[in-house]
Amino acid sequence: MLMHCDFAFAGRSTVFSLPFVKLGLSPEGASTLLLPRIAGIKTTATELLMLGDKFDAERAEKAGLISHLVDDGQALTAAHEAAASLQALPTESVRITERLLHRDKSDILQVIEEEFALFRERTH
Repeated sequence: MLMHCDFAFAGRSTVFSLPFVKLGLSPEGASTLLLPRIAGIKTTATELLMLGDKFDAERAEKAGLISHLVDDGQALTAAHEAAASLQALPTESVRITERLLHRDKSDILQVIEEEFALFRERTH
């Protein structure tokens, strides 16, 4: 889900995992498309998706899964501050910029459908 967020905040002690393979499942949520784009296929995406090991917030930030690493207990405050900053900007410019940043939505939706079909097969 983090890969679909425009901004993502996490406290320094947050622990992440993408345990699909370890659980006998397949990745979902377009993670096989988005994670390689964000983190690189050889350097991070393959390892995180295939091994499913836990990793810390610093690695999540380095991989691009979170945009802001904050002190523990400060993620919600930081998110509210970012939202307030966005709210103060010209609304139409923000909307246009977001639309342009996410113009590959049809590709993402296609991958989500494909991943979901495979995920569903693994759960039956």
